[in-house]
Amino acid sequence: MGKIMVFARGIPLLGGLVDCSWQDHWESLRQTAVIVLLSTTPIWLGAVIVYSFGVNLEFASFKDALQNTAGNGELFMYSTALLAPVF
Repeated sequence: MGKIMVFARGIPLLGGLVDCSWQDHWESLRQTAVIVLLSTTPIWLGAVIVYSFGVNLEFASFKDALQNTAGNGELFMYSTALLAPVF
């Protein structure tokens, strides 16, 4: 196990992550989930609002509302805005 950890420390993407505990990784995952949830709120909340004011309340209409909310390039804007808090 020692040789693998030494090798993994040399990989730039892993680096210091090798020395972190599972609790550190879990905390980081929780924080990332909260950031993703809050950063994508305009997308899914807008779709929920459009869906709730609609006449047809089937899953296909929710899918259409979600696609219309993020279908004109807004998803690219939200994706780039999401990178800042993660990094």
